[in-house]
Amino acid sequence: MELNELVYRTTNNFKVNNIKVDIDIPTIDDIKLFDNKDIKQEIVNKELPNKIGLPINKYINIDIESDDRELILEYDFDKDNKNLIANININTEDNTVKHIYVILKSLDDSVNFSYININTTVNKSSLNISYINLLNKNSNSFISYNNNVLGDDSLLINNHLDIGGNININNYYSELIGYKSTNYFNTLYIGNDNNIIDYNSHIKNIGISTESNMRTEGILDDHAYKQHVGIVDFIEGSKKSKGEELENCILLSDTAISKSAPLLMCHEEDVEGAHGVSTGKIDKDKLFYLMAHGYSEKEANKIIVYANFNKIIGCMTNEDIKNMVKEYIDSIL
Repeated sequence: MELNELVYRTTNNFKVNNIKVDIDIPTIDDIKLFDNKDIKQEIVNKELPNKIGLPINKYINIDIESDDRELILEYDFDKDNKNLIANININTEDNTVKHIYVILKSLDDSVNFSYININTTVNKSSLNISYINLLNKNSNSFISYNNNVLGDDSLLINNHLDIGGNININNYYSELIGYKSTNYFNTLYIGNDNNIIDYNSHIKNIGISTESNMRTEGILDDHAYKQHVGIVDFIEGSKKSKGEELENCILLSDTAISKSAPLLMCHEEDVEGAHGVSTGKIDKDKLFYLMAHGYSEKEANKIIVYANFNKIIGCMTNEDIKNMVKEYIDSIL
């Protein structure tokens, strides 16, 4: 299948306009719901459009309008429930700072598809959502985000952590409409074995004085393959807006492949945009310095990797979840 088509296509020589994968379309029959009484959820039989391009006709619809400052949704796959297809709707009702965590875990081979639809309509609202993929190494995950940041002075922080899984495909789309609205999109990924990772990220600065920021940190080992296209898009009328996208990828093997295409699209004069990509192996001088101070090569590598990863992990506020993520990463590195 050809998935995750770019809105603004690049030259075919780059080979990042879509991703071609051999997969089975996920379906659900006997459905296990999220074990959480604080959300409204029901099974829906109809088409669920998504920018990844997967045909979805049956899913769990979840509505989140929680008054709690923190909400944790954890889904543990098991041998009887190997597929999850969910449409998660998140709406802010006030300007209270909220933190939402969606955590996926699996021991058995599983397939996840999640459509995350976020609407921040309240002025001066603040929402921090973390989506954490801890699936086993043979599982596949497809995540499609659709954000509408409508409130003035509103803040949306998305933390996307692809630590587990085999094929991970993510489509991120966000519109900054409210005056001085801000969206930070932070991504952390780990690729090893023969993993395939594809990210298509597109943030539109539409309102006046909006701010978009993409930060991506990752490592690739073995024969892992990753491609990432990030688009910061200044729409006409987005005066005084700012946009930035940065990616740092560490290659731990000579056979891993990383492709990145950061794009700035500009239809407005009075804006500021920046982008940059860094791809390469661990700095030998840093490695030598740490090993000279008594660390083993493996320990030194971890310290250098975490120096980058903590920029993303530190955006989460729940210490137990941060420790869980670090323990999972430790088991991989």
